[in-house]
This record gives sequence, C-alpha cells and structure tokens, in this order.
Amino acid sequence: MGRKKLYLLSAAGLLLLSGIIFWQGPYQAQRQVIEGRQAVLQQQKEQVLSVENFLNAHGEAAAYEAEIARRSAKQHQQLPYQLETGKFLAELQQLAVDKGIVLHAAAPGAVAGKAGCRQLPLRVTIAGDYFSLLDFLQGLEEMERFSSVDELELHSEEGRLSCQLLIHIYGRSST
Repeated sequence: MGRKKLYLLSAAGLLLLSGIIFWQGPYQAQRQVIEGRQAVLQQQKEQVLSVENFLNAHGEAAAYEAEIARRSAKQHQQLPYQLETGKFLAELQQLAVDKGIVLHAAAPGAVAGKAGCRQLPLRVTIAGDYFSLLDFLQGLEEMERFSSVDELELHSEEGRLSCQLLIHIYGRSST
C-alpha cells in the first residue's frame, strides 16, 4: 500500500508541476498575445467608428464632392480671379432694365489692391423714380458678385431722380 500511495503522490505532484510549468510558459505567453490583439482590435474599432461618424456627417463621397464643387463655383462667382468688368456691367444694365431704370453712364476707375483682393471703382449714373431706384439698389445688393456702394448722390430733375453711385467690384488677387 505504501508504494501505491507513493506512486499516487508522485503522479499528483507531477501533474501539479506540469500545470505550473504550463501556467508559466505557454499559457501566460498566449494570454499576453491575446491581450495585445484585443488592444489592437479595440483601436481598429475606434478607427472604424471615427470613419463611420465622418461618413454619417458628410454623406456619400460623391455628394460631398459635388457640394464642395458647388460652393467653389459660387465663391468664384462672388469673387472671381479676373475682375470681369464687362460681365458686371452687362448684369448691371440688365438689372437697370428689369427695374425700370435708365443707365446713363458707367465709367471704370483705376484698379487698386487691397487685403488679398483687387477692387475696381465704377462711377455709375442712373435715373428713375424713387421706388425703381430703391428696387435697383436692392437688386444690386442681391447680385452674386461682391460689390459695395461707397458713394451715392441723389438729384431731382423734372420730377425724376438722378443718382450717381460709386460702386466697387472685387476680384481675387493673383498673389
């Protein structure tokens, strides 16, 4: 009976020793690898979530690019690289016709640079009744092109109003 007991105790000790060796060797090493991979997985999940949030905020890439192109085109209309004086004067003439105003004269001045853009002064003389002039000025304000009315002189001639304006139109500076 003593041998069986010794054999049984030896087997139990050997089993315990092999368990400890397994715990210290392959199991702990494998556990560290698993924890490292879980950390990488968590980081990748956060990156995917960040990309999904961006896509939710900006929609489809094609729609986002189309919106950027639309805004860029509008910005170019508002502040073109060229002053496009002729185009502005044509729009001004059409506005005058639409509002029942007579455009008598439009004389451009010298181009000046200012804060990253160029400005061109235009002396414009128009005539019409009070409400037509008011509509014209509101229409000028609503035009796509950035412009400013810096001077306004109003005269009454034979029941009609004559108005001389100093309008500045702007374009981007090439530098």
